[in-house]
Amino acid sequence: MRVRRPAGLLFCLCGGLLLLAWATGRMASDRWLWSQWLLWLPGLTLIPAFLLIGLGLTLLRFKRRVVLVVSCAALLGPLSDAVDLWRPLGGAPHTTRTLRLLHWTAGPGMRDPEVLLQAMQRTDPDVVVTLGPNVAARGAALANWGAVPGPMRQAEFIVFSKYPVIRCRSLARSNDIQLVALDLDVHGQPVHVLLLDLPSDPTRSRWMIAQQARTLIDAKVEGTVDLVLGDFNMSQLSTALRSIRPGWKLAIPRGGLGWGGTWPRALPLWRIDHVLVPADSPLPHIETFDPGAGRHRAQIIDLTVPR
Repeated sequence: MRVRRPAGLLFCLCGGLLLLAWATGRMASDRWLWSQWLLWLPGLTLIPAFLLIGLGLTLLRFKRRVVLVVSCAALLGPLSDAVDLWRPLGGAPHTTRTLRLLHWTAGPGMRDPEVLLQAMQRTDPDVVVTLGPNVAARGAALANWGAVPGPMRQAEFIVFSKYPVIRCRSLARSNDIQLVALDLDVHGQPVHVLLLDLPSDPTRSRWMIAQQARTLIDAKVEGTVDLVLGDFNMSQLSTALRSIRPGWKLAIPRGGLGWGGTWPRALPLWRIDHVLVPADSPLPHIETFDPGAGRHRAQIIDLTVPR
């Protein structure tokens, strides 16, 4: 009996601290180095948090209905993740008036060109943007894919295109930030895509990385940009992510369909591969899928191209 009360208080304290850490991450976001760690706590954190509190209240002899209500609150965890990442309805489906892009941060886990080829056959893209080792571009079947002979490599990006490429050029490589301009001629209409890869080092401030990326874009990019995509290594809730292109909007969640998480591939609780579009642009239709290799899930993007 003497142990019951301290144990109950300890369980309530542990559950409360988990709940506080999760809520602090949501409110403070990644504006500071200390808070960016808390932002990575998924909604599933609420399950052990509320169950610990419920167990503690049981030991403290609270009424059963109170314990039941607190324990049921654990369901808020998966519900929170679903609200962040799952969309049963998406934007406009793929039509002849869209540019279909396949984007995949393949990474060092992608060693077989056949995996990339299968993903391309599965989704029938017009343009493929992948990031990873050059072995991805060595397959004989890939060498002649698209209107441009062979793949184009800029920085760590590998690009394939069925449409004529006006420009594919590295604009900047600084502090592990890679910036590549990809300009396409789609039925006589220029489409300007900005490829961005940000470092994954967890000890670096996401906010500072975002400001460095914003400075590079402002200094190196001229003219119109229709789309920014890449591996941002920032979650879908990141304030730093939204500061890179102020006033722009994330294509997911509003333009997504299905589960939007991209990392880790086996259990994608976070979306770190993002698509940004100007505020006045129509939202692209986006779906993610498991390509069968690598650390990230791939995404297929249908972008409306005006004629």
